[in-house]
Amino acid sequence: MKPSKPIVRDLGEFGLIERLRQRVSPGPSSVLVGIGDDVAVLRSTAGRLLLATCDTQVEGIHFLRHTVPPRCLGQRAAAVNLSDMAAMGGVPSWALVSLMLPDKTPVAWVDALYRGLTEGLERYGAALVGGNTARHPERIVVDVTLLGEVDEAKMVLRRGAHIGDFIVVTGSLGASKAGLECLRVAPFMAQEAARTLNETEDATLDELEMACGDAPSQGEAAQNLMAAVDRDTWMRAVHRYWVPEPRVQEGQVLAASGWVHAMIDVSDGFLGDLAHLCAASDVGAVIHVDAVPVDWACQGVAQALGQDPLLWALTGGEDYEILAAVHPEGLDHVLQAVAQQSAVTCHAVGRIVPRDQGIQCVRQDGSALEAHWGKAWDHFRQEAAS
Repeated sequence: MKPSKPIVRDLGEFGLIERLRQRVSPGPSSVLVGIGDDVAVLRSTAGRLLLATCDTQVEGIHFLRHTVPPRCLGQRAAAVNLSDMAAMGGVPSWALVSLMLPDKTPVAWVDALYRGLTEGLERYGAALVGGNTARHPERIVVDVTLLGEVDEAKMVLRRGAHIGDFIVVTGSLGASKAGLECLRVAPFMAQEAARTLNETEDATLDELEMACGDAPSQGEAAQNLMAAVDRDTWMRAVHRYWVPEPRVQEGQVLAASGWVHAMIDVSDGFLGDLAHLCAASDVGAVIHVDAVPVDWACQGVAQALGQDPLLWALTGGEDYEILAAVHPEGLDHVLQAVAQQSAVTCHAVGRIVPRDQGIQCVRQDGSALEAHWGKAWDHFRQEAAS
């Protein structure tokens, strides 16, 4: 009989806090006082503006515990905040995390979550400097507040787009939606993905196996998906859903170019976030859908499930790419600057137009897509994860 694994109730609140504190590095010289006092004490850079953002990952809304390893969830919680910082051209510096946990949560699960969180932050130069823990009767909640800095002259808002600007997006779209659909249709994929990504330590694989149960035998859709999609394709999709890649460097390059009038990160869906940018800037937009960079994993998974990959790319959300409005004379400079300083490609996909033209999606032959494609994710109007 296996010995029982410790749960957070065994440690208690202060034992858990001390355990987590020991797993966090002291941070850079800007952290005068970190975890362990009533507040963190930080030294900001003279002449720079302070940026602040926060985002929450709620079990049952943003993730299901049985389909994401805790280390990946920690990286994801960091990434969604880093992406907001990237959309302002900011430099991420310090983070606070609040955890709400059921008292039966395995300690090993929390360890892995924190490992992913600190890895995700430190990769981009941000330090974890404090937070809070509390008990939740049934759900895990991970709330991260991220602070950063930006030179005022380089700061880019979402409200500055001008008529005639080119609309540019980094990277590719739709892979995260494809990963979500893979796990929805065939949750047993989480086990294989966790093994491949070396996420089998601690409680991770045990929890995935217990929750998925006999999932490999379920449903015609799951069987069709496995038969039609090769392993590299669905693995890429699942990983892009688990661990988004915030475009921090690319956001800084775009902002520093001097040619970018407005930026926003693609979290709620490309068209939905474009609508946010247009509303803030009092403009409209025309998107040439043939130029939209649909991720190859999105193509494969969507086609296997009988879905439209372009629809997923335009509305799926959680890609965490950067969408920018670029001065027409600076387009070539911006595309080259990103190409020279990043492995990520930027794509020109449309133009900013007067507000009364709304947001249009047109094909190469001039035909238009339906307007309802432009709806963004809305927490109070859409269903939770299932």
